[in-house]
Amino acid sequence: MPPLLQQFADLFWKYGLAAERSGAIRGTHFSRHRLAPRVLLIRDETRPESASYTPLSHSISVNAAHAAVDGLQARWNALKARGGSSMRDDPALSSIVGLEKHSSCLMVHELTHAWSSTDHSGHSDISLTISGDSQTLPYEYAAVAVHSYFVQTGFLADLFAQT
Repeated sequence: MPPLLQQFADLFWKYGLAAERSGAIRGTHFSRHRLAPRVLLIRDETRPESASYTPLSHSISVNAAHAAVDGLQARWNALKARGGSSMRDDPALSSIVGLEKHSSCLMVHELTHAWSSTDHSGHSDISLTISGDSQTLPYEYAAVAVHSYFVQTGFLADLFAQT
């Protein structure tokens, strides 16, 4: 498994726990699990999904048969060597670990299942309060809202520094 995926999950979870503790975000459930979900790499042509979260094991299975994870670490290292220029330069990388504000990606989607304690069938609206602004958002918009808050508060700089 590319270490980037677990590092992304670990840092995302750290930001979520800190945001819950400070009261900056309400409506998430990062604190139900002390640690981020374990990220597993599988290759299964019979499973149609690119990734899935399993609540019982608190793990994310990334299916290499459908997700562009081959060479992911090398593409990440190349992005870092370019000084972290736009993720749009590498659509395959962006689809897995979309790092621009207001972007959705495979990892953010699956981590939203983890913090909302839902499996792959759960894509209901989510009520959130972020920096005092309360909204009920469709699942994917809630995922993007939480991710965007983390990006605004330094997630990208920390991820680049730690990987």
